[in-house]
Amino acid sequence: MEDERRMRPMNLVDIHRKMQQFLSHISQPGGGSRFSACLWEPPVDVYETEDELVVLCELPGIDQDQIELIAEGQTLTIRGERRRAADGSERRYHRMEVCFGGFERVLDLPAQVDAASARAAYRDGFLRVAFRKVYEDPSPRTITVTQG
Repeated sequence: MEDERRMRPMNLVDIHRKMQQFLSHISQPGGGSRFSACLWEPPVDVYETEDELVVLCELPGIDQDQIELIAEGQTLTIRGERRRAADGSERRYHRMEVCFGGFERVLDLPAQVDAASARAAYRDGFLRVAFRKVYEDPSPRTITVTQG
């Protein structure tokens, strides 16, 4: 059975952003080599419970103070940077697959949420951001028209 994450459709904004990152990456010197700096985008899960919308973002190796969250309307932006440890030793890499550098994820939230209710916790390399869902009354409303 295929992994559900691989089957999810991407929206055009995500596709456009990924293409821009890719084209920027390959236009740099050494852009295609196995030793080049890679572009990375931390994976996220977005799910709902009865009362909350939760975003879980995998951020191993990132210091908590390097994570920035912005909730605006129905959008959550997660920014940060994973820095390479500067231990002063010379290294001769044979393979370099761990990505370092900045990242940004902009997520359109699939449910109405109260951005002011957002709570975030970072533990064991996972960032969990929870929002209280806002419920709109689906029943029809009568609107009185006044003169003026």
